[in-house]
Amino acid sequence: QPIFCGWGAQCALAAGDGPPAPALSRRTLYEEWLDALAGRGIVPGTIVVDDKWQERYATCRPDAVRWPDLAGFVADRQAIGQRVLLWWKAWDPEGAPAEACVRAPDGTPLAIDPESPEGRAVIEDAMAHMLGPDGLNADGLKIDFTGRTPSGTALLHAGPSWGFDLLHELLAVAYRAAKRVKPGSLIVTHTPDPGFLDVTDMIRLNDALHNDHPEGLVPPSDEAVVEQMTYRARVVHAACPEMPVDTDGWRLPGDRHLRAYAAAAPRLGVPALYYADGMDWVPGRIEAATWAAVADAWAEYRAEHGLTAPSHRIIDHGA
Repeated sequence: QPIFCGWGAQCALAAGDGPPAPALSRRTLYEEWLDALAGRGIVPGTIVVDDKWQERYATCRPDAVRWPDLAGFVADRQAIGQRVLLWWKAWDPEGAPAEACVRAPDGTPLAIDPESPEGRAVIEDAMAHMLGPDGLNADGLKIDFTGRTPSGTALLHAGPSWGFDLLHELLAVAYRAAKRVKPGSLIVTHTPDPGFLDVTDMIRLNDALHNDHPEGLVPPSDEAVVEQMTYRARVVHAACPEMPVDTDGWRLPGDRHLRAYAAAAPRLGVPALYYADGMDWVPGRIEAATWAAVADAWAEYRAEHGLTAPSHRIIDHGA
């Protein structure tokens, strides 16, 4: 089902002199965003709760202030036919004991070590809490930051693996634990390599590359964005033809790019939307014509694949 991910909406609010984007991951905002999108005829079947819903990245317990009842949010969405994925930051040691981590020579934790018994236990506990019926009961995970695989000959780690092998081991521990807890969970990664077919269910195309343009440089044309993401999708389809594709879609430079990519995404994979009001590259609200283009693209995608949109209703949490 088409995907809504809150990260772009968080960034758009942060761009208006708000707090850092991760501080804007809050239940109240997600509910506002989803209600606003439904009013424009855009109802996602899959919702990604993005960075940072966790109090600490490694332990994956919700921030009690911003997400006082994340399990309730998940249950509410499931009740109306939607599915919820939680964003999981690979490698991050925040909240993990030092013995569970790859460490610097001075003992500073740098990354969760999946070959350490303690590191495996941290990952497995996080998976059980995120996906289990006694925890948050989410439907799957969007795994990010796999590119931060630790490296360096002076680092201290438990096992023999390094590089791609250590990344595969991290994902294997997470994937197997997730499937033990919830066999039907969806695990999304950005590892378009046949060697990772056993530890992923879906490949995301990642962020459009223009964040490092010099200030004042004109953003890329809408054609360039579509061309870039089409190339990535072709790489995924060639390397991992078994895998469905999450078309992603952050950080798009403006309305015309969003319209162009909304039209192109259904032929590349599962359409995704990262915005709910404005965009973080340019000021102002997203135009009505852009929302109409997204709604049309999603309707055509669903019709082609025989999918029915969930019947969105505004949930009264005070009842």
